[in-house]
Amino acid sequence: MDNKQLAKEYKRSLKLITCRVNMLKIRLKELEANRRSSKQEITELKMRLKPLLAMQRDLREITREVQNYYEPGWWRSEDYTFNRRKPRRFIPYFRNVFEEDILDQLEPDPGDEEGLV
Repeated sequence: MDNKQLAKEYKRSLKLITCRVNMLKIRLKELEANRRSSKQEITELKMRLKPLLAMQRDLREITREVQNYYEPGWWRSEDYTFNRRKPRRFIPYFRNVFEEDILDQLEPDPGDEEGLV
């Protein structure tokens, strides 16, 4: 199984979870609009939605990771791989604009020419 097939499977799972989440959200809105519904029902429905939303988010991110894993410019997520972005030290460099003009005027260091012989 290659990454494209695996990504398709993840997308199928994502669709199933998304359908279920949407159904539960509609049911939650109905319960909140109905004054007869108890707070316990609403709380239970929210508790059912919470893990599904987390699974939906994770599946979406993992699908994106699997699809783009071998893309040259894709930075793999630190959450799902062992990659870590390492801060790079900035080394300022100032180029002397007049450096080329004065190169002929510079006197060579006597120690520089010893290695040439």
